[in-house]
Amino acid sequence: KDGKSLALTLPTNLVPRVPFSANAAKLKFANDSGLTTYFAVAESGFDKSPPTTELKSGMEVIREYVDSEGKPVTTIKVGQEVTVRLKFRSINRGAIPNVALVDLLPGGFEPVLNPIDAPNAQPAKKGGFVNRLGNVGGWNVEYADIREERVVLYGTVNSNLSEFRYRIRATNVGTFIVPPAYGESLYERDVQARSMPGRIVVERAGK
Repeated sequence: KDGKSLALTLPTNLVPRVPFSANAAKLKFANDSGLTTYFAVAESGFDKSPPTTELKSGMEVIREYVDSEGKPVTTIKVGQEVTVRLKFRSINRGAIPNVALVDLLPGGFEPVLNPIDAPNAQPAKKGGFVNRLGNVGGWNVEYADIREERVVLYGTVNSNLSEFRYRIRATNVGTFIVPPAYGESLYERDVQARSMPGRIVVERAGK
């Protein structure tokens, strides 16, 4: 950003990688050979200031935490489970294939996984993976990437309101920000959606 340039030396392997400063304003790529060069830039992290509004661009996502009776909850006890209810649909268009739905968990929570041989942990029709999240809502998830702090779902979203449910467990006491759920087409970057953020309080079991 100060107008100075810095050469980045790439390692001499098949897929060379090199980090660059977050303060860089521009990257310049050059190729002296006759071969076509491809590049990709990867970035990871979290928003310093969480979004405060919804986003609806070709699709919409709604996320809420409910108890066993389907009532919204904002306070639970440590060790208890809550059901995450994700609802989503396309807007002003038909089916959107190859959609990724990313649901970041609040701090102090973890996904609840069903046993491999559980009745509601059946292989999906596509991909051949075992869906250990369950999914009471019935949406045909094609693949689920289950991590410590997030759940990433892949599938097709159409104009009918679809629903996917899974459970998370409170592991720490405190007041936690609930990050927005996010959805995006893998091949149409302008098709994306974001739910509203929230907060949830986890109290001690004896309180």
